[in-house]
Amino acid sequence: MTKEKYNQDENIKKEYTEKELEDLRSMGMELLQGYIPKVALSYYVNQEGSDFGKDVQKTVDDFHYIPSMKALGNSGYLLNILLSSRKNGKILSGEISEEGITKKATEDMSGAIGQIKVGDLKDFMELKIPKEYEDKYIFQMITSKDKKENEIGQTVFMSLQNYFVNDGISDAYSQKAKSFPKTLEKILDEESKKIEETN
Repeated sequence: MTKEKYNQDENIKKEYTEKELEDLRSMGMELLQGYIPKVALSYYVNQEGSDFGKDVQKTVDDFHYIPSMKALGNSGYLLNILLSSRKNGKILSGEISEEGITKKATEDMSGAIGQIKVGDLKDFMELKIPKEYEDKYIFQMITSKDKKENEIGQTVFMSLQNYFVNDGISDAYSQKAKSFPKTLEKILDEESKKIEETN
């Protein structure tokens, strides 16, 4: 979600109470620490023309996308997407695709990034943040009329978005590596039983 998207969004008000801002921040943090970024990751790595190869796509699919979709099925998230796709509210007129779900996840992730404070980035990565930026909400920086603050807001936004993509890929490969011993144990156990049966 870019500055232009925020400016077009009717849900983005000009002024918020401190409680409203903190509620948005809390919702944003909850979403970013859940399954949505992992579903969104599948959309990014499978985009036509992306630099990610089939091995990355398969690894993300096996270790992030499919497990996260299973978890989200119990949360009501997928049902909400389906119901919101209904044409003029008509029952059974809703229609969603895998691409539609993952694209919605990217939009929700982007919105959540905008709702948190710059200082919240320390919950996701190790970095030092100057005090003057710690309490600034990212969406307010992105929509700021101050050119410098606007540019910094855009940089923070894109950096965190890129972090989720790269960290997600790294984590998927880490889980894949951890699965090798179990797979090998299973193969060896099965072969051992075959040998015992022939003796």
